[in-house]
Amino acid sequence: MPHFFIKSETVKDNKIKITDAELLNHLVNALRIKTGEKLLLFDENKVRYETVITEVSKKEAEVKIEKKYLSKRFLDLNLYLACSILKPDGFFELISGVTQIGIKGLIPLYTENCAVSKKQTENKIQKWQKISDESVKQCERADFMEVFPISSIKNLDYSTFDKIIVFSEIEKENTLKSIIKNNVKKDDKILVITGPEGGFSKDEFTFFEEKKFLSAKISNLILKAQTACISGLSDIIYELSD
Repeated sequence: MPHFFIKSETVKDNKIKITDAELLNHLVNALRIKTGEKLLLFDENKVRYETVITEVSKKEAEVKIEKKYLSKRFLDLNLYLACSILKPDGFFELISGVTQIGIKGLIPLYTENCAVSKKQTENKIQKWQKISDESVKQCERADFMEVFPISSIKNLDYSTFDKIIVFSEIEKENTLKSIIKNNVKKDDKILVITGPEGGFSKDEFTFFEEKKFLSAKISNLILKAQTACISGLSDIIYELSD
């Protein structure tokens, strides 16, 4: 069952009043909720509420809390992705997928071999964030993934990250597993960088080498960009997460 975000300030006396116009419209007009039905809610503190609907109108809904507890449905790693922007269908798939596996944030990148132009991506952050937010509800994740403003590889601020890993199609020796085992700790703030379908340019690879980023091979096969993201990030989660 999808769950929906509310603010903790709306919780009072074991009840929750829902007055947010967008959420209420979805619940009343799309889902057609009725009194007596169950509803899952969560707040900014990762508290999950199992509720039953007691009142419904076009102006507000009220639910009674049957159970509340701290949700465990979030990733216990500070894992971020900086990914070259893909064509719309592929990028929507990627955003949904990385949200579902729990990463904390996505930084869209303009790369030299990027499949889309800057004009095509103007004012898209809000749409990408909405795709992610919908995936949060579907997978019952207890926190949100943030979609950051678009950056370029050379202009991105790397100073806030402890470890930076590039998924490289030209890396021959260092596997992702060996990189994680020898260089990365669970409490590190990790940034993964992935490229477009056409791969990184020579200039971008030179930049990574100059910055001494960790270069990792994730497969003996050449993977689609969104497949490489999900596969590699999943491997990091498997190796480091509890």
